[in-house]
Amino acid sequence: RSAFTSYDEAPAPSSLTSLELKLDDYTLVDRILLLFPSLQHLDIAIRVEGFDEPTTDRIPLDPPRRLETIRIYADYRSQAICNVIASIESIRTTLEGRHAQRGLASLRNSEVMKELNVRSSYAALQAENLDRSLLKLTNLEKLSLEGGRACVSDRFFTDYFNSELPLESLHLTAGLT
Repeated sequence: RSAFTSYDEAPAPSSLTSLELKLDDYTLVDRILLLFPSLQHLDIAIRVEGFDEPTTDRIPLDPPRRLETIRIYADYRSQAICNVIASIESIRTTLEGRHAQRGLASLRNSEVMKELNVRSSYAALQAENLDRSLLKLTNLEKLSLEGGRACVSDRFFTDYFNSELPLESLHLTAGLT
C-alpha cells in the first residue's frame, strides 16, 4: 500500500515492462498504471477473505494505456479493478474470478485487442449481458469462455461468426448453455 501512496504528486520514473502482483486488498490497485508508465505486461492476483472495498472516486484513464497482456484474478465487484480494466487496451486479456461479467463489461472496444479469455467462477454470465459485452469487441480473433456458468443467446453463433468480425477461434467449456 505504501508504494501506491508514496507518489501522490508525481510518479517515480520506471522502465519496468512486466509486473506480477499478488495483493491482499483492492485499495489503490487502480494506481498501478500511473506508477509504471513503461508497463507492457500486467498480472494481478488479489485474494481477499470476504469483500469490503472502500468507495473510490477515481475514474479510468482516458485515453487508455496500451499493453501487450493483462491478466487479472479478482472479484470484479471491485470498482478499482473495473477502473484498471477500463484504463487499458491490450492485445491479450484474461479475466478470471468471481463476477467476471462485470470485468467483461468494463472492457473497451479496441483495434488492439485480439484475444480474450474469461474464466468465471460462481456467478453466472447471463446471455443478454454477455452478448452486449462481447459484441462491442469488434476485432477479437480468439475468444475463450471457461468455467462457471455462461449463458449465450440463440444468436450467439450467427453474431460471432459473420463476415464482418475477424473471430477465428472460439473455445467454450462445460457450463455453457
